[in-house]
Amino acid sequence: MVDYKKIDSDYWFNDEKLADKLGVKKETIQIKIRKFEKIAPHFVINAGKRITFIPAFIAWDSYQKKYRGVAKKPKFEYVD
Repeated sequence: MVDYKKIDSDYWFNDEKLADKLGVKKETIQIKIRKFEKIAPHFVINAGKRITFIPAFIAWDSYQKKYRGVAKKPKFEYVD
């Protein structure tokens, strides 16, 4: 679980900033963030705009690519 009292702004990005950093369209990031939010809602703060914990998002993205097409995926867990 994320301790929101100790949020380091270097690791939390909104959708626009994340799309800019990764060099992809904002719509693409928004789709991925919505999927990520369903799997790990405690890593996404939704207060008008979504703010996402980047290390967990990158780990989830790698997990998705690794287990694409697998019928029984292990549960996604991020431990820092």
